Formats: sequence, structure tokens, C-alpha cells
Amino acid sequence: MTDLFLKMKHWQVFILTFAIPMIITFIMMGSMMSFMINEMVANNYDPANPDPLQSLALTFDMFDHVKYYYLIIIAFSMIFYVWIWSIVTGLQKRLQKSLQKNATMNFKLFKIAFFSLLISTLLIVGAMIYCFSFAKEIFVNGINDSNNVTTLGSIVPFLGLISIVYILVLAAMFYIFYFTAKTIKMAEYQHDVKLSDYIAEIFMVWLLPIGIWFIQPKVNKIVSGEMKVEEEYK
Repeated sequence: MTDLFLKMKHWQVFILTFAIPMIITFIMMGSMMSFMINEMVANNYDPANPDPLQSLALTFDMFDHVKYYYLIIIAFSMIFYVWIWSIVTGLQKRLQKSLQKNATMNFKLFKIAFFSLLISTLLIVGAMIYCFSFAKEIFVNGINDSNNVTTLGSIVPFLGLISIVYILVLAAMFYIFYFTAKTIKMAEYQHDVKLSDYIAEIFMVWLLPIGIWFIQPKVNKIVSGEMKVEEEYK
């Protein structure tokens, strides 16, 4: 799997990580609009004089209609994580032994950050889906329902925990971008590098999908041996 992503062309990675999810998103939006129009006609909804409760009911029904599209998009977004993992693990093997033991290249910390980000992303998405379902339950049965009162009391600290997780996700994401960019540059130069040497790569990993068109060709050259090792430290 690692070699497959390392040898992929930039346009192939672009299609898998961005183009296909975007197409699915457009299909989802079209489906949402079609469903919304049909529901508005069926329920005699008047956009010029909207009923707030009826509008809220239509919104819940609309998201229920497209909830499986989100699972598909999440599945494709996981390809981005596989791409990052393939770059780091694949290029780490191509570093000299002394560079692999570089004090600033803590691969164990990268793995912790990577899997923490992966798990946290799934937890945040799951929390969003749960909160939406709970909001719909309140709308249908009322907040005075005994089950809803109990759940509401436990969901507040849960949302606070999710906020803390989100901050940790940002920290893990930054470290992953840093580690990936430095690995690419070290594999290119075959010696230690300074922040100024790979700061552009950090932004390219961050600014997806634009960065794919610059990063993947460089990875292809490193893997194929076409990239000449710099003779002079920059």
C-alpha cells in the first residue's frame, strides 16, 4: 500500500483525495435541494411566510435524507491520511541511518500524533452526528421527556471534552505537517535540514489540494532515484 501511494502520479492522488469527494458533495447537495423542494411542495411550505417549526422539521428531514453521503465522504477523506502515512513511512526508510535517529525526527511521536488525529476525527464526526440526532429527538418528543433531560445533563460536559479534543487535534495536525515536510526535504537532501529549508513543504502539505501537485512529483522523483542529492548544504 505504501509503495502504491509513493508511485502514484499527482493527478491520481488529487482524484482520490479531492475530486471524487467533491463530486459526491455536489451530488449530495443536488439530492438535498431536490428533496427539500419535494418536501416543501408536499407540506404546502410557504418560503415567503415560513413557519419556524416547519422549517426546522424540514432541515432535520433533509439531513436524515443525506446522512449516508457523509459516511462516503469520510471514507474518502481517510485516503488523505493513508497518503500522508505512506509518504512518511516510505521516505523514512530511504533516509540514512544517522538521519533516522535524528533527535528532531521522533517517529514514535509522529505515530502517536497520527493515530490520535485519526481517532479524534472519527470521534468529532461521531459526536456531531449524535448531537444532531439528540436535537431531533428533542424536537420530536420535547425537552421535558425524562430521557432527554437525563441525556441533556450528560451532553454538556461531553461537548466540553470534545472542545479539548479539538485543540489536541490541531496540535497533532501541525506536528504531522511539520514531520511530513521535514521527512520529504531530508529524503531529498540526505542530510539534516533547517526550518527555512522545508517551510514551503509545510504549507504545501497544509494547503491541499494545491500542495498535492507540488509534493507528489517530488516524492515520485525521490522514490525513483531521479532526485539528485544536494551536494551543498543550503
